[in-house]
Amino acid sequence: MKKQFLQIICLAMLVCIGFQANAQSQAAAANDGICTPTTTVDPVVEFNNVTVVCSDGSILPAHAAPIGSLTNADYIIEVNNSLSEINQSGIPTSYTDGDQVCIYIITYDLPEINNILNTANALCPIIDCDGAFGLPGLTQTISDLVNGVNDGTPGINSLDEVLALASGFGTPITDVATAVTVLDGVNVQIGGLLGNICYAVSAPFCYNVDDADAACAAAGPANDLCANATPIACGDAIAGTNIDATGDADADALGLCGTTPGAVGVWYEYVSDGSDIVVSTCDATDFDTKINVYEGGCGAGLTCVNGNDDGTGCVGFSSETGVIPTTSGNSYYIYVTGFGAATGNFTVSLTCTAPPTCADGVTPPSTYCYDSGLVDEVAVEVCPTNPGETVTIDVLQGELEVNFDNVTYYSGAAGSGTGGTILAGPVDGDQTGTSLTSNPDECIIVVFNSDGSVSCQTSQAEFQYCTTLSGGNPGGDCPACADCEAANELPFSGEFPFDG
Repeated sequence: MKKQFLQIICLAMLVCIGFQANAQSQAAAANDGICTPTTTVDPVVEFNNVTVVCSDGSILPAHAAPIGSLTNADYIIEVNNSLSEINQSGIPTSYTDGDQVCIYIITYDLPEINNILNTANALCPIIDCDGAFGLPGLTQTISDLVNGVNDGTPGINSLDEVLALASGFGTPITDVATAVTVLDGVNVQIGGLLGNICYAVSAPFCYNVDDADAACAAAGPANDLCANATPIACGDAIAGTNIDATGDADADALGLCGTTPGAVGVWYEYVSDGSDIVVSTCDATDFDTKINVYEGGCGAGLTCVNGNDDGTGCVGFSSETGVIPTTSGNSYYIYVTGFGAATGNFTVSLTCTAPPTCADGVTPPSTYCYDSGLVDEVAVEVCPTNPGETVTIDVLQGELEVNFDNVTYYSGAAGSGTGGTILAGPVDGDQTGTSLTSNPDECIIVVFNSDGSVSCQTSQAEFQYCTTLSGGNPGGDCPACADCEAANELPFSGEFPFDG
């Protein structure tokens, strides 16, 4: 219905000069040639260097997120020289043996296109679009489109609708070359009056679907082994598969890492920029996935960091890790498998955030990643160093499994464990924002309990906190905290060790 509205609008506002486009397959890179600054788009990046794809998904391309100089960027997929679909992954919904597939990136400014539509909405009541173009109700139709009366969503909300709008200028858009010609024609006809549609299109990346190729018969996914891990960067969402993958001794030898890896999987490598990361297949898979994250180098150099089987709130037993702090320059290897021997297709995404800092904006927080099976585990003990001092703990991040794990905050003497005064707890769930202060001359002591299931290594957010000493009398006697100096030498003032 919206496409029909758009075509009516175009036919009315354009005086409908029906030019003809000379469409060609596999269009070259292009842009609007009008807008300032010049509209640009990044080339299509493909990590696996594929020239042939198999219809069963055993060999697939892997693309970085589309990037352009304007607000929006999408992949346009042509199959056999015809526009097939538009998405963010660059991977078609399905493959058919014998197809030729070409992938383009287009960048455009959806808010500005809606500004053009809004300008038309303002002009029509003045120039009487209904009478001028002989289309009763046109002014109301434009108003309804702007306000979302027709479908509940105001304005134009996707590239599909943009191309439908442009198609109303006389030539149906069936491929990228035609889209370029039509968009240029639209700018010639209405650009001076309503504003130009700025855009840029990359050169294509093309490949064939050929099940007869020897690679399809013999090979599993290109990133089947840790040594062939596909690079993944912050913000990427990469389509992948573990169909025809094999097991990897690197992961099998490590065993449990948040969750035990499935029988067959594929690998991705993230070289850290120091961000905190979340790795996810949440709601983006057609089978029961698992995710394991390791640090170091392939083989004996891998050490467990985090893992997840079923992500909280994720459908279809898809996966999502907790927040994982990383060290800039280090490599992190992500292993995506299925429950048991399950296989299928998925999109793995990497979300990055800047690591938190303490109040001075520089000092990194102390950290503790709690394990499963803890009983009255003293995870944090920070004591005063001067008489009369208090210790304040501020929790920047931390999450415990609701109803099964808990944390209790105490004020007490060094080494007193659970024998001090309870400041808060036992509590579970999100601890972010907790701020508590000890009694004068007493330590802040944080004690964890957990059952045998999930932990920080599986899905719960790592405990990150800052401590501050305040008040007191430097140089005076401190009989109440005679053991504080020894207590403050415990390994709880930096990064806390954990099993794994």
